[in-house]
Amino acid sequence: MAIHDIDICRWMADAEADSVFVTGSMMVSDLSSCEGPEAIDTALTMIKFKNGVTGLIDNCRQAPYGYDQRVEVFGDKGMVASENNFPNTVKKLTADGVETDLPYSFFMTRYMEAYKNETIEFCKAVSQDLPVPATGSDGAEALRIAMAAGKALAEDRWVKLDEITP
Repeated sequence: MAIHDIDICRWMADAEADSVFVTGSMMVSDLSSCEGPEAIDTALTMIKFKNGVTGLIDNCRQAPYGYDQRVEVFGDKGMVASENNFPNTVKKLTADGVETDLPYSFFMTRYMEAYKNETIEFCKAVSQDLPVPATGSDGAEALRIAMAAGKALAEDRWVKLDEITP
C-alpha cells in the first residue's frame, strides 16, 4: 500500500533506511479475505534513516474526498510542504463555510505532468548516455523497506533493514 511513499521518503531523506516500524488496522474496507500487510487499510509507517532523518508515512486505502497525497518536511530552518492538486484554485468563503473543489480523484490525473517529465528525463538519459534518474537499485531498496515494513507489522516491532536480504 505504501511502496511509492516509501520510495519518495527515501529520496527526500537522501539516505538509506536503517529500521522501520508499522502499525495498522482495518478501518474502512472489508479485507477479511486478505492476509499479512494486505489485510490492513490504514497504516502508519515510521522509517529511521542512517543520516538521522525520521520519515512518517500515513496511509489509508480510502479517501472519499479525492486522491490525498501531501508531503511535509520539517527542519531547523522551517518547513516545505506539497499539497494536494485540485482541478482549480477557486475557494468560496462565506459565513456558512468554505467551498472548494475536491482533489483529483485518480492518480493518473494528478501525476500526468510528472509521468511526462519522467519519460522525457529517462529518454534524455538513454539517448545522451547519462545516468538514469531512478535505477533498478532504487526500486529494489524501496521493496526491501516494504518487506521490512511487512515484517514489522506482523511482529509488532522495529525491524532493522539488515534483517532483510535483497
